[in-house]
Amino acid sequence: MKNALPLFLVLCLNLPPGAGSAYDSTPHRFVQDETSAEEQEKGGQTITTTASVLVTLCENGGAVTVRGWERNVVSVSNNENNRVRLRVVDGAGGSAPATKVEVLLSDSRSEGIAERASCNVSADIELNVPRGATIDVRTHSGDVQVAEVAEARIKTLSGRIDVRGASKGIDAKSTSGDIDIRESSGRVSLRTITGDIEATNAGATSAGDAFEAETVSGEITLNRVTHTNVSATSVTGGMSMTGPLARGGRYEFKSSTGDVVLNLPADASFRINARVTTAGTIITDFPVRYTGEQSAPSAQRLTGVYGSGDALLNLVSYNGTVHLRRN
Repeated sequence: MKNALPLFLVLCLNLPPGAGSAYDSTPHRFVQDETSAEEQEKGGQTITTTASVLVTLCENGGAVTVRGWERNVVSVSNNENNRVRLRVVDGAGGSAPATKVEVLLSDSRSEGIAERASCNVSADIELNVPRGATIDVRTHSGDVQVAEVAEARIKTLSGRIDVRGASKGIDAKSTSGDIDIRESSGRVSLRTITGDIEATNAGATSAGDAFEAETVSGEITLNRVTHTNVSATSVTGGMSMTGPLARGGRYEFKSSTGDVVLNLPADASFRINARVTTAGTIITDFPVRYTGEQSAPSAQRLTGVYGSGDALLNLVSYNGTVHLRRN
């Protein structure tokens, strides 16, 4: 954990090619596609893209809001004039739609955005992107909200992350902030150091998609997460999961000083390996059929089967309670 913060800072300040330098002389496709007068006053701009365009943004602070829409167009605006522009960086020329677009910011004191575009500038940004887009956002101290895109990759040092309706995957990291995802699918990786994690209605799109949640000081709450491979880890916080177990699913939950609570339907079917120290307790509302050693000199254990044992539960709480609740 000692190396987490420096590494995060390096990632946050790792600019995409060309972000911190002047524009080259290559003509780029700044297609003003139905840009309204209101957007122009905000420094708005649009570019025609492919449906699966990659959009990158690196900034210092300010709120970032990204919305997916049906048009194959990226549109950007902010709350001050001439502080944000779109740049095509996929290298294609002519009138072909862009496959990669970079959002560039400038300091308000700069005469031109090209000279001052960098991750050190702060601004509130609003982006509209195709629903099939991949979004890569890096910010130092700002909240990030993303809705209805294919994939969201987000890193923030001290800000909240909210993702809704991602269809192919989420990779979200915050050093000091909560993470909340809903109605999303694909591979999910959520990590924060001092913040809570909540996920609701998340599922896999392929057999290899895993769900991972990790926090050092925070609570983890999972509601109707249907991946077959689910893991959650918290050092000084508890965790709970509510909903049915996936057939053939594998669930790994571990907390050092918090409770691990699973709220399961009455028809759940699982194998369980649960462990706590002598300071903890294991409680189950299910009549588990014991299959292994039930106690040890330094810990309490529960190894057993309920139903036909369709899912595997590995549950650990060193100084808390492991509780299987029957809904």
